[in-house]
Amino acid sequence: ALKTQLSEAQSAASAATIAQQEAAAAELRQAKEGRAKSQAELQQAVSDLAARNAALRSLGQQLLKLRETLGQERDWSSQLQSKLQDLTGDADGFAETISALQSALRSAHEQKLAQSKRAAKQVATSELTAMGSVDGEEAIAVETSEAGESARAEAVG
Repeated sequence: ALKTQLSEAQSAASAATIAQQEAAAAELRQAKEGRAKSQAELQQAVSDLAARNAALRSLGQQLLKLRETLGQERDWSSQLQSKLQDLTGDADGFAETISALQSALRSAHEQKLAQSKRAAKQVATSELTAMGSVDGEEAIAVETSEAGESARAEAVG
């Protein structure tokens, strides 16, 4: 009877050990599956971070290129503004030169007109003196008027 009890106790202990081993094996399998799942999630997270890092680097490079292009555009704009100011200054200078030339031309024209009137008056006076005209002043006025008009017509033409 003792043998039977011992045998039953051994069987019960064996069954309990087997049950504990099976439970431990199941927990180990679950832990391994959980670890594998965690590693897969970790790998996915690392992969996602690497992709985001690459995208950020690409954006950073694009921003640097844009910054460089913007700097070049600003330099070009400054150069254009400088040239425009130079051209505006040149245009103002040209306008002053043109105005001075026009004034000089007007003055020269008026001097030539006055010379023409004097010459016409002298010619008329000499002709009238040679002809012995009594009413010389009226003839001189007519001659001077005609000479002035012809000089103006020549100047305009």
